Amino acid sequence: MDNITVFTQKVYGISNAYVDSYISRSNVDEDFMNGLRSDKHIIIYGSSKQGKSSLIRQYIMDGENIEINCGPRTQLIDIYKSLLRQLNVEIEESYSVEKGKEVGGKIGLKAKLKIPFISEGEATVEASGKITRNRTIEYKRVEYDLSLAQDISEVIKQCDYEGRVVMENFHYLPMSVQKELSYDLRTFEDKNILFIILGIWRERNRLTQFNGDLTDRLIEVPVEPWSEEDFKKVIKEGEPVLNVSFENLVDEIIAKSNGSIGVLQELCKYTCLKAGVKETNHLDTIILDKIYLDEAIMYKVGDYSSRHIHCLEEFISGDDTKLNLPYFFLQVILESEIEDLERGLRKSEIENKINSLKENDNVIRNTDFNRFFNHIVEYQLKKEISPPLFDFDKGDQTIKIIDSTFIFFIRHKDRQELMNCFCKP
Repeated sequence: MDNITVFTQKVYGISNAYVDSYISRSNVDEDFMNGLRSDKHIIIYGSSKQGKSSLIRQYIMDGENIEINCGPRTQLIDIYKSLLRQLNVEIEESYSVEKGKEVGGKIGLKAKLKIPFISEGEATVEASGKITRNRTIEYKRVEYDLSLAQDISEVIKQCDYEGRVVMENFHYLPMSVQKELSYDLRTFEDKNILFIILGIWRERNRLTQFNGDLTDRLIEVPVEPWSEEDFKKVIKEGEPVLNVSFENLVDEIIAKSNGSIGVLQELCKYTCLKAGVKETNHLDTIILDKIYLDEAIMYKVGDYSSRHIHCLEEFISGDDTKLNLPYFFLQVILESEIEDLERGLRKSEIENKINSLKENDNVIRNTDFNRFFNHIVEYQLKKEISPPLFDFDKGDQTIKIIDSTFIFFIRHKDRQELMNCFCKP
């Protein structure tokens, strides 16, 4: 690394750009590459800050794909409009049309589109004697319904686009939109228009629950768990770039990261920064001390505190069921062992603990529990808790933590003191 200087945040940490400590994992990277070579959609899922976007950046260059960022207010029509805009398709005018007179009929959006295509003009002779043709971009006007996957796929085909459509933050979409899109993905797959979907959840077959016809038409790539050996490789990958050594801290950093590559990356970055290593060190190798890791931990706990406390306040506020389920649910979470939270808590176990915590004889019914657990992500998005802290895996009936910084946060806080911050309803 002589004569090359790299900033610490380009080596370690969470970044929307490539970091030099990226490592390839055979069980993840190979699955993703197989997906790229297939004629199937790819679903990349896992907890937040676990390397989903980094995986994309490693193998797909900027400009080689269409990227759509989803939000809680994003509707299907917004996704398709963004897709067309990035293909340089112009929407000249649009109007709503009621489809049919049946009760509950959908409202579609029809539009006149200008679709670009390259035309070749007359042949010309250059001074070299070569015959060339003038290539110009022209437009053809057509009318399509922007709410129909069939119409959208025809426009994409006319634009000769052969890349992937990458959908970031799919989990932010309202459940109704996720379900609609799961049906449209079947149409797109038939036309060989392929998507890469990134979402924060830890449950297999999330989209096939909406549309069983997607079975065997998707390749799922879970980005976790990370192994201890993976973590060691990440740390080692960045050491020579900065000319530092974590040799005395490796085991402790891994233990403090609670299985989160995002937390590990941030601890590595701030350990370096607290030691004064802001960029590549061109002198003798700096062996990092525990005092700098301790300072990094305290810094990140403080960094995460305001967000997580605010999220927990929002989680228990405004419970209109009068059952106080969010409050008792949170109490169970904060009283659970870290190892159990990492693994996931069984729904039945949470239900029993909540009923034992209640101070009266009003036992909560199974139907109320089911409603709460089945809609827990929607509940959090409605409270503007993003990314969500908790998800419910219907397959194995467990609640799982899907914000990878949350376990790190509560591990280093006095949880009883934290619970006392929230007024019991």
